[in-house]
Formats: sequence, structure tokens, C-alpha cells
Amino acid sequence: MKTNSQKKTVQILVAGWHSRLDALVSELEAQKSAGKTIEVVILDTIEPDTVQNAEAQCLILYTGALPDGTSLQDTLAHLRQACPRTAHSIIITDTDTEAEIARTLYHDTAVVISQESLYIRIAAQTARQTGLAEVYEELISFAGNDVYTVPAGSLAGLPYSRTLRFYENACIAGIISRGIVRLNPPMNTLIQKDDLLILIAQNLETITESPAILPAPDITVISKTAVTTKRAESFLVFGWNRFCNRLLQELSHYTGDGSSVRVIANKSVSIPAIQRLQTTVEQLDIISRNVLESIVYEYYENIIVVDNETLHEQVQSVLNERGLANNVVFFKNPLAQDAQTKRIFKLAAQAALHPTTAAVFSDLTNPEGAEIYLKPAGNYIEIDTDTDFYTIIESARRLNETAIGYILHETGDIVINPAKDKKNRFYHFDKIIVLADEH
Repeated sequence: MKTNSQKKTVQILVAGWHSRLDALVSELEAQKSAGKTIEVVILDTIEPDTVQNAEAQCLILYTGALPDGTSLQDTLAHLRQACPRTAHSIIITDTDTEAEIARTLYHDTAVVISQESLYIRIAAQTARQTGLAEVYEELISFAGNDVYTVPAGSLAGLPYSRTLRFYENACIAGIISRGIVRLNPPMNTLIQKDDLLILIAQNLETITESPAILPAPDITVISKTAVTTKRAESFLVFGWNRFCNRLLQELSHYTGDGSSVRVIANKSVSIPAIQRLQTTVEQLDIISRNVLESIVYEYYENIIVVDNETLHEQVQSVLNERGLANNVVFFKNPLAQDAQTKRIFKLAAQAALHPTTAAVFSDLTNPEGAEIYLKPAGNYIEIDTDTDFYTIIESARRLNETAIGYILHETGDIVINPAKDKKNRFYHFDKIIVLADEH
């Protein structure tokens, strides 16, 4: 890889190789234009004498690339010994079991990312919110807006609520205080001098502060009513795999009391009792067109299709014929080798350059604390009025939420970290993207 002497060269070591790591390399190389030259070095073997002397920023190991018969514990111990003194380590695992082994060995001195956990947690959140998958895709990928952290600086001593309009081209999403991620903290939380601010921005190097004098929020258009998202919901699941019970368990953290899940599968399915979810199971031929057409889809806001891509297309076809727009999510074995698994390598690429990113996403996908919600625009502003994002930020603040973007129904545009002074007209089916704690 050529090096531009005017740019900073960042060396990333990758221990082992696997074709699925192409996404990792692609994401890292995409950062060439951000004032850096990324040099990715693939290590065939991990030799302490050679590796320790490398001036690397990060060393990444994907455990799925280990040869058959290789001891995970021995490899991790060897990696820990060999890691360059200048680098932090990222361990990518396929399963939660492997992740636990890595965490036990490293004692929080490495970033450990489990593909199983990340995939299932995001699937549970996107299964009930149309458009949320695309929001995650932008935040995890280097394309568009990304997650960064910066020192609190002059904002130390201010309550969180007074920081929300501080940056002209970035959205503040939370803080990291004493190593603990707090997305959308209580609005009266005082920023400490050693805190880090969590920002959503297009580029860390181009973030600018807002002008000293800002437009006042237009309180005349702030909505006085809000629709709750913590309510009973209905789900229809086609098919089943061994991860579905875990998916439903994760889903139950977000649904309201009285929510229901109807499972239709070709095989016998056993589901343990799950709090807040009433489950029913039917054994039917799910690939039969007659079965698909016999269902009253209006009863189900959200549909989950498991493993079968052809079935996924058939369900979409039936819905289109009836003019329905249910939220349909395709849920596959999280260990399957397909495009979905690229997400974890994109996150690893982010964490390689910005180590705190993985902790932010871990908190974001954890059912405790704040999550991303796509809420009706009418919760925040009067419908069919011209409104800037400063006003939306203020309206969300009054609801103890942090606004970070919006979705326009008519065009399908998903806008994260929008220009705050630009006015838009919002309608009934438009959504505001917020961070909120609804537990």
C-alpha cells in the first residue's frame, strides 16, 4: 500500500485470514480520505519477537479463521503475549461461548465482539421498527455518519441538556463517564471534566462548534401530545431455528404487556414461557402458497421470516398484492456466511480506529438503558408545519430524549445528523430518530 507522507499512516494487524474479512479491509481502506493512510498487515503466524516491535494501532483476531483443531485458549494467550505495546486488541468471535472465553482471559483489556449477540440483539430491535436496520447500517459503516468520542472540554460543568446544540454539524448522543457509556443520560446530568462526549458526525476532523447566537426553538410548533411506543404488539414468525428462542427473549425486553407471537413452522417447536409475550405455535407447510394466502396479515404489525430467502420473497409478494406495508424482517442463523455477517467486521473496523465505538454499540444494543427509536413526528412538532431541527431537539429534550435525525415517509430518506437550521415540513407517517429509555 502506498503511503502519502502528508497523511498519518495507521497500521492495523490482522491475525489470521478469512474471506469474510474482506468487509473489514474495505471499511478500513475507506478511511484513506479522512486524513489517514490505513496499512492493513495480514499475519500468517503470530510471532512475539516480530509482532511486538510493530508500530501498530490495533491487532485484530477473528476466531472463525483459526484452523480446525486449534485451541482458542492457547491462541488467545499467545496473541496477548505478542500484541504490540502500542496497540489495543480486538477479538471477533462467532459465538457467545467463545466471547466469554476471550473476556475471561483478557479481563477487559481487549474489545471482544460476539457475532451471535450483536446479530440477535439488532434483529430484536429491527423486528419492531421499520427503517431501524438502515439506521444501524449507516452508524456501523464508515459511509455517512459515524460514532465518535471527544473530550468534554469547555462543556464540563454544564448539564447534558445544554450540550445538545453545541455542535453545528454533529449530534451529541451521550457521554462516557468513568468508563461507563451513558446514551441519552438524564437531562440534568452534569458533564465532568474527564468525561467523553459521544457524537454522531460525518467526520471527526471537520466537526465545528455552533455559532455563539443560535435560532431560538419555535415553541409554538412543539407538540403537546405524544404516542407511546411501549404497548402491546403482534408478531408473526415463519420458520424456526435454534436461535429463535433467544430472539424472542430479546424481543420481550422492548414489547409492552400483552404482546403476542404466532409461530408457523414446518416442524415441532418448543417455546418456554416468556414474560410479556403470549406465544402460539402451529405446524403447517409454510412454503405452501395456500397457507400464506390464508393468513390475515392485518393482524400482525411485524413479520419475521426465518432462514428461507424464497419464503421471504413470497411473503413480500403476498403483502404487495394486498397493498400492505407490514414490517418484514429476515432472520438467519447468525453464524451463516452471508452478507449479514459483514456488519460485525464493519464494527470491528470502527473499533480499530476509535476504540470506544464498540462499547457504545454494545450499550446501544443492550436492552438496559437507551436505545434507538423511530417515533411519529407528531410526538414532537405540529404536523404540516415548517420546522428546523433545533426545535425538534428541544421538543425531544422536554421528553427526556435525544433527537439524532428523521425519516421522511414519502421519499424514504433516512437523515441522521441533519443540518439543524434547515426547515422541513413533516407529515403523519414521518418519523423522528431519537435515543430514549423506555424501561
